[in-house]
Amino acid sequence: MSSLIKSLIAYSEYDSGGNLTLAGKLVLADGRVVFASIPNHLSKNKLPLELLEAGKAVKYINELIAPKLQNVNPQDHQKIDAWLDKIDQTPNKQIIGANTTLLISKLLYRAGATIAGMELYQYLRQIFNTHFYNLEIKKMPTPLFNLISGGNHGSANLNFQEFGVVFSSSLSYAEALERGANMHRDLEKVFQYRNIYTGVGIDGAYVPNLSSNFDALEIIKEAILKNGYKIGLDIFFALDIAANFFYKGAKYYLSEELGAIDTKGMLELYEKIFREYRFLILEDPFADSDLNGWKEAVAKFGEKSLIMGDDLLTSLLPKLDRAAKDNLCSLADLKLTLSPTIWKAFAFLGQAKKLLLKTIVSQTAIETNDDFLADFAVAVQADYVKFGPPQRGERVAKHNRMLTIATQLKLK
Repeated sequence: MSSLIKSLIAYSEYDSGGNLTLAGKLVLADGRVVFASIPNHLSKNKLPLELLEAGKAVKYINELIAPKLQNVNPQDHQKIDAWLDKIDQTPNKQIIGANTTLLISKLLYRAGATIAGMELYQYLRQIFNTHFYNLEIKKMPTPLFNLISGGNHGSANLNFQEFGVVFSSSLSYAEALERGANMHRDLEKVFQYRNIYTGVGIDGAYVPNLSSNFDALEIIKEAILKNGYKIGLDIFFALDIAANFFYKGAKYYLSEELGAIDTKGMLELYEKIFREYRFLILEDPFADSDLNGWKEAVAKFGEKSLIMGDDLLTSLLPKLDRAAKDNLCSLADLKLTLSPTIWKAFAFLGQAKKLLLKTIVSQTAIETNDDFLADFAVAVQADYVKFGPPQRGERVAKHNRMLTIATQLKLK
C-alpha cells in the first residue's frame, strides 16, 4: 500500500550552535518523502531526559529501529509512539536518547499529514482533539521576542537569562512580528548611540556588556519609548529569570546586590521591576526548590501577569500536576526537545488546558530550520510562542511558517 513506510533513514547535520545533531527522512511506498531534524538542547542544568550523541543516535535508528518500521502505517501514532517510549525504559532515556525517538515521532506525524492530504497543523489538531483536548483553531498564538540575553545564554554580568517583550494580543501575528523585527533593529541603534558594543547571541538576541539587569531593562525601555509605544498597553516586558542559574545555598546572587538575598528580597525586587517596567510574563522567577517563592509570586502578581514554569516543569506531566495543585504557576511551557514523542507532548499540553493554565510553546537556544514547532503550536492553540526575534534562519523559519498558516486560515 502507498501509505506504508518504505524506509526511514537518519543522518547527522549541523544545528545553529555548530554542533552535529540528528536529522532524518521517511520515504513512503509511493515515493513521497518527509524530513525532520532535532536540535541539541543547550543547558548547563541537568535535563530530565538525555539526548544521545548524533552519531550514536543515527546508528540506533538505522540499524535497530528503522527496520522494524518498514511496511508499517505511520498514522498509527498512539501505538508507535508508545512503542518508541518503551524502547528505553530508563528514567532519563539515557540509553537511546529522547532525541532518537522524537525524531522518528516527528517524521511519522509529517508522513501522516502527507497521507491524509492535510496541512500539518490541521492533522495535528485532529489528533489532539480526538485524544487529548477538544478545540477549534480560532486564533494565532501571540509571539514573544527576546531582545537581550544574559545568564546561561549571554552576558556574564546579566543574571536574568532573557529580557524580552510581548505586544498586545489585539495585533495580528504579522503585525506583532513586524513590530518585533523593528524593535530588534531599533535596540541596535540605542546601543550605537550609547557606544555600547554588542553582538548577537545563540538565540538571536543581543549580548551587550552591561553592568546590571536594570541596565538591560532601561535600554529596552528607551527603544520602546522611541517607538511611541505605551508600556502596559501596547507592549509588555517578558522576562526569563532562570533563577536556578544564580541560586546557591538557599540564596540568590544578583549583580544589583552587594551580597546574597533571600526569597523575600527577590519578591521585593520583582515588585520594583513590575512598578517600573510592567512585565506581563515572569518566567522561572525562583529556583525549582524554592516553592514558597513560586507560591508568593502567583499570589502577588497572578492578577496582573503570568508566572511561567519552564525549568520548574521541564515539560513533564507529574511536575505539571504538582504545580497546578500547589498553585505554583499560571503559564506552562512546552519544549518538544524535552519530550520523547509527540504523543507525550500532546498529553502535557492537553493536561495543562484541563487544569486551566495558559500555555506556551518554545524553541530552544540551539535550533534547526525545521518548522514543525509552528504547526504544533497552532494545532494545540497555544496562547503564546517563543521563537526568539526574527534574526537567524532557525528562528525566521518558524516565524515565516506562522505567517503562512495565518494567511491560510485568515486568522490574526
